[in-house]
Amino acid sequence: MERDVPALEGRRYLWTARAFAIGMFLSLCLNGALGFALASLSPLVRVEPMLLSFKDKSEQLVQVEPFTKGTRGFELMTEMMVRDYVLAREEVLLDEKEMRRRWGGGGVVAHRTSPEEYRRFIAESAEKYDELRKRRLARSVIVHRVSKIAEGYWQVEFSVNNIDSFNNRISDETWVASLNSSYLPMAVNFEDRYMNPLGFIVSSYSISQRN
Repeated sequence: MERDVPALEGRRYLWTARAFAIGMFLSLCLNGALGFALASLSPLVRVEPMLLSFKDKSEQLVQVEPFTKGTRGFELMTEMMVRDYVLAREEVLLDEKEMRRRWGGGGVVAHRTSPEEYRRFIAESAEKYDELRKRRLARSVIVHRVSKIAEGYWQVEFSVNNIDSFNNRISDETWVASLNSSYLPMAVNFEDRYMNPLGFIVSSYSISQRN
């Protein structure tokens, strides 16, 4: 009987080894099947830019929306573009280098305005800008409301404060800007590709003072 013990132990180890080998084989087969299934799903994947929109600042849940025309995310992006455009067009700084970056021929306003409207803007703004520069006045702008009136037509209510070099407020006025905008395909130089990557263009612009 003592001689049979090693034989039993050997058979037990053999069966354990066989069971382990079978388990490994089944695991490899399962992993292979899962990998094939994932590979077959890869053509269905589509990458889209996303915009996170918060319903309320106090809430933690957010809604993720694709950035395509007609979605809430697209409207919010256009609203931001309209807001930034009014700021760039109406604000006047004492920094001439920054003003050239905004109003110059290769600046932000030029890249986001149709050629006809940009020429009109320069003709109307040159005299006003020279007057403010001679008096060493800066013009700060605060946007209060951006409203979409119709497709491509927006109104922006903003206040204008003229401030001297000693930071004294000279005047305080409220204005409403009305503008037509659209997204157009554009061909620009490589170094200017970030000036207007979405093709946002303002074709008409007017302002009226609010009493």
